Amino acid sequence: MALEALSDRECVICRELTKTFEEFLSGRLSDFAGRDLELLGEVTVVIGPGKPARSSEAAVREALAEASRDGGRPKDVARKALSRLSGWTLKEVYAMMVPHWSD
Repeated sequence: MALEALSDRECVICRELTKTFEEFLSGRLSDFAGRDLELLGEVTVVIGPGKPARSSEAAVREALAEASRDGGRPKDVARKALSRLSGWTLKEVYAMMVPHWSD
């Protein structure tokens, strides 16, 4: 169920936390899909965050335009724009910006 609802993420299954026989199983949700673990006692499941949605190219261009208003070196502008975006690398943002820098 969690795999279908949340996509494949890192997770840890913890049994009997803070007790003598505590146990930890870690992996990805897909590692545990369809397995009958038969865990007895108190169980806590910790599921890691998913990947953030990638910002659109239009959002990148808007962030670059706003960041470049103050001027500065191209890499600094790209870093400033990147702070508002998700799913993009500095290299990708910089490459999008540099061909238009002299305009």
